[in-house]
Amino acid sequence: QDSVVLVQDPAHDLLVLCEKIRQSEYTGPILVLTAETDVFLAEADEVLPLPVSISHLAGRIRAHTSLYQSHENAELVLGDYILKTGLRHLVLPNGQLSKLTEKEVRILRTLHRAQGQAVPRDELLSEIWGYDSRLTTHTLETHIYRLRQKIEKDAANPEILVTEAGGYKLVP
Repeated sequence: QDSVVLVQDPAHDLLVLCEKIRQSEYTGPILVLTAETDVFLAEADEVLPLPVSISHLAGRIRAHTSLYQSHENAELVLGDYILKTGLRHLVLPNGQLSKLTEKEVRILRTLHRAQGQAVPRDELLSEIWGYDSRLTTHTLETHIYRLRQKIEKDAANPEILVTEAGGYKLVP
């Protein structure tokens, strides 16, 4: 999920910008950076005082993105599929729902964030399970197998969730 970061600019009214963004049906996080104190913007998820360090801003974006992705209304578009992250449902192209486990949702979210690039096996094990890369396990492969059963037309010949160069990726 994307986040919108607005920086105070004398030529624009932050309140109006936030309202226009929400009126466009954007439901993701909006963070506002401003030099003013005591600013409250109902449509913004957080107002941060300037100056702000890049690491602090990145942390706040991650926190809001994570919170948004766990919200029951959060949706990620995965090709012809829609992942409803908070409800742990995958809406299939025919409109049917497939129930996913929390780990399956986390795998899909991680692969979606990679934007078509392969995510190494070790990175998935570390991020989703907290496993050390030296650990020998087939946990990831088992979850990928089960996910393919749910999303592929032919799980034996995957076209959406593919193996590539020691990792996995989503093909739109």
